[in-house]
Amino acid sequence: MAVHFRDQTFDGFWRQIPDGYDGAVFENCRAQSVILGSIMDAVEVGRTTIRDLEIRQCTANHLAVGPLILENCHFDRLKTGRHPLHFNGTAFKDCRFTGTCGRIMIHDASEDALSFRHWNDEIVADNDRIYSDVQVAIDISEATFSDFDARGIRGEFIKVNNENQFIFDYAAVESFLQSPPRDVAECDLRRLRIWREFNESTRYNFVMHVSPKTRAKNLLQQFEALIKLAKANGLLLALC
Repeated sequence: MAVHFRDQTFDGFWRQIPDGYDGAVFENCRAQSVILGSIMDAVEVGRTTIRDLEIRQCTANHLAVGPLILENCHFDRLKTGRHPLHFNGTAFKDCRFTGTCGRIMIHDASEDALSFRHWNDEIVADNDRIYSDVQVAIDISEATFSDFDARGIRGEFIKVNNENQFIFDYAAVESFLQSPPRDVAECDLRRLRIWREFNESTRYNFVMHVSPKTRAKNLLQQFEALIKLAKANGLLLALC
């Protein structure tokens, strides 16, 4: 029988995830200064796969998730505190984010790339193997975020909507920035360079997201101008 946690607080460093969390439900819970999973253990002992996890209206305050494999997991109205929720080398298979969520960052490996380079290479290679056999890694089409940065996943594996989420073609963006037209505003080029630089190490196609509910009006206007520019110059991969 799946476990159901409600109104609980979790903290500490969990190197290995205990058995019995497949199908678990976390409702209105709080993760405070938590690290889930160790990159060294993932490489030397094996990666942990968690399936059918339900996260409902929980808060992640200074939470980092290591190179777990999450399959068919659902994150609904996931809030974050002062720090983004970091997924470091985490692989996703048929997972969903829905509702109004906080700040989410998905890295292809550990943030500390120099210290963990040997293990990072193995995790990245393993994630490539996993994603070669999936159609959708994560579906964000029914979610809005305070911030969303999925530099660790190729954009074509992320299901988006065409209202406020757009998949950019990395190669097209890189070529465009090398010789942009003279009539392009410098602020648009600067924003495009920032997103390109986020994905420079992986060169993955990437998703740009904006939420009209959480972004300042001037940023929304800049975003709309950038999308218009991207559509006009063939920088978007799909759904536009």
